[in-house]
Amino acid sequence: MDLATAGLRFVGLVPLAMALHVTGAPAATKPCDSSARASFRAGPAHTGVFCSDAPAKLAGLRWTFDAHGPVRSTPVIASGLVLVGSGDGNLYALDAETGREAWKLTTGGPVDSSPAVARCTVFFASRDRKVYAADVRSGRLKWTFSTGEELPFPWGYEHFISSPVADGRSVFIGAGDGILYCLSAEDGGIRWQVRTGGRIRSSPALSGGTVYVGSMDGFLYAVDALGGRTRWRFETEGATIDSIEEGYDRRSINSSPAVANGVVTFGSRDGHQYAVDAETGRRLWRFGHPVDFVPGSPDVGWVESSPAISGDTTYVGSSDGRFVNAVDLATGKERWRFPTPSRVLSSVAVAGPTVVFGGSDGSVYAVDAVTGLEVWRFPTRDGVHSSPVAWNGMVFVGSDDGTLYALSGKRPGPALLPWKAVYWDERLREVWFTGGKALRDSLVAAGYRELNAHTLAGFLSDRIEDGTSSTVVFAGDVAPMEITEAGLGKTPLVRRFLEAGGRIVWLSGPPFAATYDRSTWKINGFSSARTRRILGVSRERLSPADPSEVGARATPDGLAWGLPAFGIASWPVDPKDVTTVLGTDPTGLATAWIKSFGKPGSGLVQWWGREKAIPDPSIVRRLAEHAF
Repeated sequence: MDLATAGLRFVGLVPLAMALHVTGAPAATKPCDSSARASFRAGPAHTGVFCSDAPAKLAGLRWTFDAHGPVRSTPVIASGLVLVGSGDGNLYALDAETGREAWKLTTGGPVDSSPAVARCTVFFASRDRKVYAADVRSGRLKWTFSTGEELPFPWGYEHFISSPVADGRSVFIGAGDGILYCLSAEDGGIRWQVRTGGRIRSSPALSGGTVYVGSMDGFLYAVDALGGRTRWRFETEGATIDSIEEGYDRRSINSSPAVANGVVTFGSRDGHQYAVDAETGRRLWRFGHPVDFVPGSPDVGWVESSPAISGDTTYVGSSDGRFVNAVDLATGKERWRFPTPSRVLSSVAVAGPTVVFGGSDGSVYAVDAVTGLEVWRFPTRDGVHSSPVAWNGMVFVGSDDGTLYALSGKRPGPALLPWKAVYWDERLREVWFTGGKALRDSLVAAGYRELNAHTLAGFLSDRIEDGTSSTVVFAGDVAPMEITEAGLGKTPLVRRFLEAGGRIVWLSGPPFAATYDRSTWKINGFSSARTRRILGVSRERLSPADPSEVGARATPDGLAWGLPAFGIASWPVDPKDVTTVLGTDPTGLATAWIKSFGKPGSGLVQWWGREKAIPDPSIVRRLAEHAF
C-alpha cells in the first residue's frame, strides 16, 4: 500500500552539486560488440548483481546530466554509452566517462521504461504505448510496435512501465493492455502473446528458456520463451483480496521477478515478498512487510521494488514499510533490516560487498551487503525511483529532480564536480545571527548538502583526504568544537580544511569566537582571540561588545564576487590581516574579506555580520560558488 501521510516531510541530505547539463560536440561511440547484452537489473534473469564494485567511499560526482524531466528509467551501459529514459519523452545515449550526449531519440510520452541492448540494438518502451528499437551507435530508429488500449486501473501510483528483455532473436515485454508480448528483434513483428487479467508493469525476467512476469491481476506467470505456452501461474494472496473493500490496491504485482538457484522471487502490493520454485511455481516462502505507522503494524507495505539475488541472499525495498532488508533465499528468514525515512521503490543493486538503492527521500544509499550497516549516502533534490547501476567503479542513478548522476569513488581529477554544503545545527542556538534556519532551508532547496554538528567534522576530513573542491556555508554562528580545538602543537581541523583548498562562507560575528558546554550545548564563552588563533585575523581595535554596524561599500573584488555595491555590515577587521578585502567601512576597516591559505579562491569568506536574516540568499550562493 502507498499511504500518504499528510504533513510528513523528511529533511535530510541534499545534492552536493547542482545538475550540470553537458554540452558540446556529440560523444564518439565505441565500436559495438554484437554479442554484448545489457538490460534492466544487470541481465535477463534480473538478479541485480553487477560485475563492478560500488565505491567503497564516495569521492564526489564524475558528472551530471540534465534530462529535462524525472528520470525513473534505470540506465544500462553498452558500447561505452549510458542509455536512459527521461520524463521529457527522450531516450538519451551519453558517454559513460564524460556524460556528453551522443544522441537522443524522441517519443510521444515519458520514457519510464529501462532499455535493453542486444546485437547492437537498443529496445525500450514509452508511455505513448509503443515499443522502440534503435541502433545503439547512432540512435537511428529501426522499428516501433504499438500495444493495445490500457486496461482500466483505478488505483494510481504507476511509477514505472514494463522494461524489455532481449535474447538477440526476440524481445519480451509487458504492456498496459495486459499482454506479455514476444516480438521479433529484427522487425518488431509478434511471435506470440499471452493475455493476463491486468496491466503488466512488471518487467519480464528470462532464465532457462522461461519468461517470468507479474501482472496487476495478482498472478505471476511462467511462459515458455520459444512457443508462448503458459507453464504455470502463481496466485498471490492479493489475487483473492477485494481491493475496493480494502480501499486501496492490494492485488497488483509491479515488482519484477529475479531468478537464481532455481528460485523466482518478487514483491506484491499485498504486502509480501514471495519466493516460488522456478520449475513448478510452488510457493517456497513469503515474507511480510509491516507498516509501523498503522495500528498493529500489519503486513500491508507494498513491495514495488524488484528483488536482487546474490548467492544465498535476496535483497528488496519496502514502500510504506520504509526499509530495505536481506532475506535468506532458501528459508525466507530475515538477516538484517535497514530502516529508511521514506518509501523505497528503487530496486537494490549488488555491487561487490555493497548494496545500493534509492529512496523517496531523495537519497542514494550504499549499505554493507553482509551487515546492513550504512557505508555512504548521496543526496539528490527529489525522490530516487530509478535503480542504481554500477560500472567501472562508478554508480549511475536517476532522480525525479531531472538529473542523471554519475557517482565516483576515484581520487579527484578535474572532472569531479565540487561539493557544496551548508552547516546548521538545531542545538547550537544563535549568538548573534538569527537567519540561520531560513538560510539553511534556502540552500538545501538549491542543492546543498546539509551538515550538522555530528556530520561536519567527517565532511571536512573527507575533503582533506580526497582533495575535491568544496565549500561550506556556515548558516549558524557557533561551530562544533571538534573542528576548532586541537591538541598541543596540532592544527585545528577547520584550519587544515582551509589549507587543503576548502572554502568556508561565514556570515555572523568573528569566526569561531563562540564556545559552548559539550554536555548541555549551551553557549558559555565568546572571544575574538579564537579568531586570531585559528585564522590569524585580528579585530582588537574594536570591543567584542561593539559590532559597529555601519555603512559599507564593496571593493572591486567584492563586486566581482557578487556583493551589492552598498550595504550595512558589522564586525570589521584589520585589512592587513586578510588576503582580499571585499568591502570596507568609512574608516577603512574590512567588513567583508577573504583569508586564504594557499590555493586561489579557497579560504574563509566573511560577509554580512548582522543580526537579522539575509533578504537575498542568492548573494550567499554567489560567494559560495564563485570561481568553481
